[in-house]
Amino acid sequence: MKKLWLIVVVALCLALPCLAAADTCGDYEYTLLADGTAEITYYNGSASDLSIPETLNGYRVSSIGASAFSFQESLTAVYIPGSVKTIGEGAFSLCGNLRNVIIFSGQLSIGEGAFSYCESLGGIVLPEGVTSIGKEAFLGCAGMTYVYIPNSTTSIGVNAFAECFSLAEIRMTPDQPVYAVIDRVLFEKASKNLIYFPSAYSGSEYVIPEGILSIEEGAFSSCSNLKSVIIPSSMTTISNGAFSNCYALTSVTLPAGVTSIGDDAFNCCSSLTGITLPSSLKSIGSGAFTDCTSLTSLTIPEGVTSIGLYAFSNCTSLTSIAVPASVTSIGENAFAWCTGLQSILVARDSYAARYFQELNYPCTYSDANDWLTEDSSKTDDGKDYQYILREDGTVEITAYTGSASVLSIPDTLNGYRVVGIGDWVFYNNSNLTSVSIPDSITTIGDHAFSGCSGLTSVSIPNSVTRIGETAFYHCSSLQSISIPNSVTTIGDWAFEHCSSLTSISLPSSVTSIGKSTFAACTSLTSISIPESVTSIGNWAFFGCTKLADVPLPSSLTSIGYQTFAYCSSLTNITIPESVTSIERLAFSEIEGITLTVTKGSYAEQYCQENDLPFTTAESEGLFDWLFN
Repeated sequence: MKKLWLIVVVALCLALPCLAAADTCGDYEYTLLADGTAEITYYNGSASDLSIPETLNGYRVSSIGASAFSFQESLTAVYIPGSVKTIGEGAFSLCGNLRNVIIFSGQLSIGEGAFSYCESLGGIVLPEGVTSIGKEAFLGCAGMTYVYIPNSTTSIGVNAFAECFSLAEIRMTPDQPVYAVIDRVLFEKASKNLIYFPSAYSGSEYVIPEGILSIEEGAFSSCSNLKSVIIPSSMTTISNGAFSNCYALTSVTLPAGVTSIGDDAFNCCSSLTGITLPSSLKSIGSGAFTDCTSLTSLTIPEGVTSIGLYAFSNCTSLTSIAVPASVTSIGENAFAWCTGLQSILVARDSYAARYFQELNYPCTYSDANDWLTEDSSKTDDGKDYQYILREDGTVEITAYTGSASVLSIPDTLNGYRVVGIGDWVFYNNSNLTSVSIPDSITTIGDHAFSGCSGLTSVSIPNSVTRIGETAFYHCSSLQSISIPNSVTTIGDWAFEHCSSLTSISLPSSVTSIGKSTFAACTSLTSISIPESVTSIGNWAFFGCTKLADVPLPSSLTSIGYQTFAYCSSLTNITIPESVTSIERLAFSEIEGITLTVTKGSYAEQYCQENDLPFTTAESEGLFDWLFN
C-alpha cells in the first residue's frame, strides 16, 4: 500500500511540474527571497537558445544565483530579462559554447566571475542600467573581441577582463561619468587609475599618459603584443600582477617616484632583458620578477629595504646583481634557480652579505677596491674616485664618493689615463652643479649623470664618441649642453626629462635620434638636426611642450611612434620627401598643427590616412575635408 501511494505521488509530480508551493518550475530550481521575488538556483535543462523567464510560478525572477547555469555546455545563447537585478557569482561560468548574451535594460549588477571562462563569447553590449561589473566577471573569455560599458556603470572589479586574449577594445560614450577610454585603454577618472589594457592591443609600444597615478592589479597581464612600456613620473606604485605574462615585453621605463613593485608585477616576462629601478624604490614584492628568463643583470638601488619571496627565482640568464646595504629583508627563495648567477655585489657586514653567505653564494664587497683610490687617485679638490684598470693600461671611473658641486674630472688616476666614465658613476648626485670632462674621455656610460637634479652645465670634449642610455636622464636643472662632432652615438632616453634644457644642436656625426632621447624636455624651444640623421625614434620629442620649430633634414627616412606627440607649441612641420615611414600617432595630441608635405609623397599619403591637416608644396590651402 505504501509503495502504491509513493508511485501516485511521483506520477502527480511529473504531471504537474509547476505547482505553486514547489521550488521547481520546469527546468528551473529557485528559492524565494525576502522581498517575495525568485532567485534561480539551478537550471536542469539542455536548451541551446535560452530565454530566461521573467516569472516562475508567478514569482518575479530578480536574481540568477551563484553557479546557476555553470558548465552548461549545450548553451549557445541566453536572453536575460529586465526583471533580473543580480547575476550571481559564477552564474554562467564555464559555459564553453556560449556565444551570445543579450541583457534587456534594467538595473543590474554582474557578480564575481559571472561569465568567467565562457571561451566562445564573441562580445557583449551591456545595456543602460548595469551598475557594476564584479571581480573577474569575464575572466578567461578568450574569444571576446569587444565589450560596451554603459553610462550607468559605476564599478568595475579587479581583473574583470583578465585573460580575454582577443579583446581589442573597450567601448563607451565620451560622457561616461566614472570611466574613460583613451586609445582603447580603460581608465577610472577620479582615481586616475589605469584599469585595463586590452590583451589584443595592436601596438607593440605604449606610453601611459602623464598624470595617471596607478595601474590596476593585472591591468596589462597577458598582453602578448606589448614590447615596450613607458610609465609616467606621476606613478608611485606598480601593482600586483600589473605586467605578468607579458611574454614579448623587452623594455620598461620606471620613473623616479615609484616606491614599490607589487607581487608578481613582472612575473613571466620572459623577454625582459633589463630594467632600471629608480632610487625612490623601497620594496620589491613576492614573485615580482619570477621567470624573467632573459634578465641578465640588475642593480637594486640604495633605499630598498625588502625583497619578497621568489622575487627573482628562475631568472636563469641573470649573471650579476648588486644588493645595497639598505636591504633588511630578503624572502625565501628570492634568487632560487638563478643558475647563471656569477657576480653578487653587496656591502660588507650587511644583511644581504649574510643572506648570500648562508646560501654559499660567492659575494663581492662594494669596498673591495677602495685601496685603488688611495694617494694619487685624489683630485686637486681632494675627492676620491674608484676605477677599473683595462688591459690597455687605461682606466674607467666606476664610482665617485665626493661631494663637490663644481667638478673637474681628472685625466689621470694613479698615473693611468682616464678614458671612460662608467655606468651609474654620478647617479642621483644632487650636489653637482657643473662638470668639466677632460679630453681623455671617450665614453660616458649608461645612467652616468642620471638624476643629477642640480646639474646646470656640462662640458663635453671633442674626444667623446658615445653618450650612454639615460646618461643625463632627469637632470632637471641642465640648461645647455654642447655635443661635439666626435659623438656618433647618443643612447635612448639620454636627455629625457631635462626640463630646463632650452636648445640643442646635434653634430653631423650623429645618424639617428633614439627612443625618448629628448622626451619631456618641456623648456626646449628649438633643435638643430643635421643632414646626417636618417631616423628619429619613438617618443624622441614626446611632451616637448615649448618646441616650436623642428627643421627636419632631407636625409630623414623614418619617424617613430608618438615622436612629436604632445608638442603643443608646434603649428607647422615640414616632412621631407625622403621620409618613407611614419609610425602611428607620431603627431598626436597637437591642436592646430599643419604638416607641409611634397605632393605625391609618402607623407601626403600618411596625412590622408590619418586625417591630419596638411599643405603641399604646390598649395598653401588647408585640406579641411580631412576633418570630416
